[in-house]
Amino acid sequence: MSGEELAQLIHNLPTLALMCWKKLVNYITINQGNPKNWYDVKLDAGDRLIVLATSSSLQRIEWGEMLPRLWQLQIEKALTTNAIVYGAEKIVLITGCSSTTARQWMNNLPRVLPIPLYKHQAQRLVRELTKVQVLANLIFIGQP
Repeated sequence: MSGEELAQLIHNLPTLALMCWKKLVNYITINQGNPKNWYDVKLDAGDRLIVLATSSSLQRIEWGEMLPRLWQLQIEKALTTNAIVYGAEKIVLITGCSSTTARQWMNNLPRVLPIPLYKHQAQRLVRELTKVQVLANLIFIGQP
């Protein structure tokens, strides 16, 4: 990307942000959700995704080089019986594991989830579990 193209992109950032916001508002309106659901917005065919990244990061994506997953979750306990069910749903949504596996994990607390996660993924899972009354902590499992 040339300096001129980058300058044009930066100049248009408010417009790009507005386009992304319109997509989010449409998603929320259609699904009667709330603004916190933006993590789960699904893109449709024809939607545009704007990625601001360094050239080395884009090359890693192009070459399929993934950063290591260096975090796990220690789940201490569910404060209510409903928290077990809701906690399992959050684990499925954020980690992509099966619902059967997530329910087994939630029925055998305390435990460390046996799947490594990215930091942002693990942090989000802790936040979501806290909302449904499940106590969890991050565990760093490796060197970057």
